[in-house]
Amino acid sequence: KHALRHKIEYAHPAQFRPHPCNTNEHPKKQREFLKSAVAQLGFINPVLVNDSLQVVAGHLRVEVAQELRLDAIPYIRLS
Repeated sequence: KHALRHKIEYAHPAQFRPHPCNTNEHPKKQREFLKSAVAQLGFINPVLVNDSLQVVAGHLRVEVAQELRLDAIPYIRLS
């Protein structure tokens, strides 16, 4: 069997575009928890994007990174 290998890349949070089908709304408590965790620990789970940097998974992580004014966050491009 052949395993997929994805490269972790980094980009400024403003470069990512939300997926138009994303309808998730996160409670304020969840947003604040994630914001605190990212501020303390950094990113553990990269954002998943398509080839045009449209977010497939991780919309809240991108939003939190923008709120924290992070210079770059990890992502994996799914192609």
